Amino acid sequence: MSIIHMALREILRRQTTFLLATLAVAVAVGTMLTAQAALQIYDLRSDALLAQKETELQERLNVLQDEMRKATLKLSFNMAILPGDQDVGEWHASDTATTTMPEDYAHRLANSRIVSVRHFLPMLAEKLKWPEMKRTVILVGCKGEVANLHKSPKTPLVQPVPDGTMVVGYELHRSLGLQEGQQVELLGRPFVIHKCQEERGSKDDIGVWIPLQDAQELLGKPGRINAILALECLCVGSEALARVRADVAKQLPDTKVVELGTKVLARAEARTRVGQEAAEALQREKSHQQALRAERRRLASLAVPGVVLACGAWIFLTAFGNARGRRAEVAILRAIGYRANQVLTLFLFRSLAGGVVGAAFGCAAGLLIAARLRGDLNVLLVGAAGLLSWQVVGAALAIGSLLGVVAGWIPALLAAQRDPAEILREA
Repeated sequence: MSIIHMALREILRRQTTFLLATLAVAVAVGTMLTAQAALQIYDLRSDALLAQKETELQERLNVLQDEMRKATLKLSFNMAILPGDQDVGEWHASDTATTTMPEDYAHRLANSRIVSVRHFLPMLAEKLKWPEMKRTVILVGCKGEVANLHKSPKTPLVQPVPDGTMVVGYELHRSLGLQEGQQVELLGRPFVIHKCQEERGSKDDIGVWIPLQDAQELLGKPGRINAILALECLCVGSEALARVRADVAKQLPDTKVVELGTKVLARAEARTRVGQEAAEALQREKSHQQALRAERRRLASLAVPGVVLACGAWIFLTAFGNARGRRAEVAILRAIGYRANQVLTLFLFRSLAGGVVGAAFGCAAGLLIAARLRGDLNVLLVGAAGLLSWQVVGAALAIGSLLGVVAGWIPALLAAQRDPAEILREA
């Protein structure tokens, strides 16, 4: 009778020990595949969740940035372009420029291809006495923003003052009892109050706004302005002021650019803060997911080898008990002429058969569990882009098959090397 035939009959005769060893291999292989699939599934779900949060965060950031853009636009203009011979210190002290430049400068600037500034508002401002009301005011003549031919239309930051009307600052209309629709005179010229401004807490509270042409005529400065207010585009970077000055100097070399620092800083900080908070929140979430992923892999690296070792010990004890219980049979086989290596082959074939069968069942069980864990994920179960690669499945089958042989090697070797005469004497 051949060794293989004897091993098969041995398996059928001692089914319990064979099934126990087979079950141990199946548990080891199933654990390896299930753990690997579970890690992949968890990673895919966490990546999907992170991508969803990133999308939601980006949408929220877009909304916040749009709201912040609208809110910061309410800060109005954040820089002034002054005549080149204007003393900036005097301009700060008197609240108005004392020198003038051609009104055409605003059109030249608006029609250029400058992208660092936009929303150009030419104006003529002067502090004077309002003789009819006996009050000192800042008279501002403006005609609305100059349209830009090379850029997409933008909503103006301020609306032009209609002809024949004026806009009155808060302190003036409050103290003088002025109301919208009321007719007043300014330097002998009649105006209808178009709007009474709300309190701003600045020099605008004593301002009077009239059409630019009226201001030029009343002040005797036709075709002249003394400032162009503009909005600095913060998209040009941290060196925005130097960039703006260089761009403006190319078009209007005899002018100066003064940044209204508080407003610029407020706009820059508002936008930067929103972006930083969003980026920090996303980075915290990514770090959290990476930490969880590392912890899961660490636990798996401890649990899976532990299960495999436990199953190996289980197979070893089963094989040892089987070899010990068959000492008499081994002695008889040796006595009738079977060599030690043939006896060893008998035991190892039995272990190999248990390993192969157990690995097959364990692989099937692991794939079934992985399929249940996969749920609604749109991913292959096995494949190059699947939860489990063919290499992983093949490695698990090989490890399971060898596990039975390796764990049963020592008991088989001990049984094959025992002296049959000694065994028969003990029996």
